[in-house]
Amino acid sequence: MKKPKDKKDNENKEFKFPVEMVAQIYEMSGGADSYKGVVLCICSENGVPQIYTRFDSVLTSLGLKKAMEQWLNEDSTEISDDNE
Repeated sequence: MKKPKDKKDNENKEFKFPVEMVAQIYEMSGGADSYKGVVLCICSENGVPQIYTRFDSVLTSLGLKKAMEQWLNEDSTEISDDNE
């Protein structure tokens, strides 16, 4: 017999982005014969970062990682410039 869930159990449960939605976003990112991939970064309401990825090839994975690296470097430069 299952134990009924109480309100406290629901409050402590960490949000998980549905993996099926990551797959749907991936499918919408391009046709079958194209280079496609997705990186999804979210932050839960408790401040826990979650990163979901899906790629069609190692080449696409490396390209997206490089693009994210450049974006992060640009973003941190803009942040430091704003704080001076």
